[in-house]
Amino acid sequence: PHVQSITERISLDGSPIAAERFIETYEDIKPYVEMVDAQQPYRLSFFEVLTGMAYAAFADAPVDVAVVEVGMGGTWDATNVIDSTVAVVTPISLDHTDRLGTTPAEIAGEKSGIIKEGATVILAQQP
Repeated sequence: PHVQSITERISLDGSPIAAERFIETYEDIKPYVEMVDAQQPYRLSFFEVLTGMAYAAFADAPVDVAVVEVGMGGTWDATNVIDSTVAVVTPISLDHTDRLGTTPAEIAGEKSGIIKEGATVILAQQP
C-alpha cells in the first residue's frame, strides 16, 4: 500500500517511479486491461491493474531482481503469475477469512500457493 502517493506502489532502484512514468505505464497496459475486462464478467481489480503496471515497469527498466509484495497472498493472488525463485511467508493471521480460510492452517495452506517448485522459502516464525 502507498502512504502519500500511488506512485510509491512501483519502485525502481529504491525510489517510486515518477508520476509521468506511472501514467505512461498505465497507458502501455491499458489495451490489455480493456481486452481482459471485455472477456470476463468482472473487471480487473485495482490491485491486479497495479500489479500489471509494476511488471511492465520492471520489464521496461529492466530490472535484474524484483521484490514483489503479494496482495492477500496465495494461489489466486495477482502477483502469482511470475516464476519466483524465493518466497517469503510472513506471520499468518486471520485475515481475508472469506477468501483464504477460517483457520490459521487453512490460510497457511492457501498462502503456500505462492511457493514455486524448487524455490527457496523463507518462513517467519509463526504465532
